[in-house]
Amino acid sequence: MLEAVQATFDQLSRQPESGVVYPARSPKLTGLRMLPVHDFANYLIFYRIELEAVRILYVVHGARHLPRLFRRETRS
Repeated sequence: MLEAVQATFDQLSRQPESGVVYPARSPKLTGLRMLPVHDFANYLIFYRIELEAVRILYVVHGARHLPRLFRRETRS
């Protein structure tokens, strides 16, 4: 699995817009993107595209309660 995560990170470094935009329920989540891990579609990578980098925020199993995961990003 770690090799699949690394391969997905490599893809993001070459093609940062390959993930889909995650629906923002808060202005602080604007620009958040999501991409499943290669060969492990139940695992999701959440990231943001920055000026000169891709910032990986989370790698999580899709069965997690995602709104709870993002709770700290949506707090003021």
